[in-house]
Amino acid sequence: MEVNFQIYHYWRSKCAMKGVKMATVLKTDMHCEKCVERIEKAMAKAELDAAVCLADKTVTINGCQNCVAKAKEILDDLGFEVSEA
Repeated sequence: MEVNFQIYHYWRSKCAMKGVKMATVLKTDMHCEKCVERIEKAMAKAELDAAVCLADKTVTINGCQNCVAKAKEILDDLGFEVSEA
């Protein structure tokens, strides 16, 4: 997984300046605690504010649409199918 952090930080700063923040719930096909661990690690590495719930098979992203798009890309790179809940 290759992340272009320069572009990510640019958009993150643009969102912060505008005060844009919202929660988006993404549905995934995770199956176990190892899946949760992989997702949490990848989201933290990308500095995304995310909460992962195995019981509901969801990832909640607190951020702008660019953050959500980045989270979807990360989940896809990890091999998970993603849809908005």
